[in-house]
Amino acid sequence: MDIVDNDIRPWDAKDIKEQFGDSLTLLPSNDNIKELQTILRDKNTTRSDFKFYADRLIRLVIEESLNKLPFTDCEVVTPTGAIYKGLKYGAGNCGVSIVRSGEAMEQVCVNFQEI
Repeated sequence: MDIVDNDIRPWDAKDIKEQFGDSLTLLPSNDNIKELQTILRDKNTTRSDFKFYADRLIRLVIEESLNKLPFTDCEVVTPTGAIYKGLKYGAGNCGVSIVRSGEAMEQVCVNFQEI
């Protein structure tokens, strides 16, 4: 099965998981993502809107990938002096740009590195 479909029909998540294995994570199918996909596929979408909404969708993909990174427990002191038990990344993260494919994700990745 090809991942690109000219008819833009929805793929069955089970079929996709069978083809790509357990290492594949699918974003949840919800109205927000469906709206973003609709705007991106609309031939009347302006270039600036396309970039804006593509960045939003890319941000969701990157946020989901960050959930796969290891976290460790930590404690911080809040401005009121209270102790908050939270999490921090257990190790650094790394993004590699794939020429002609991954460049669209570069700026969003850079934005996450600055956080």
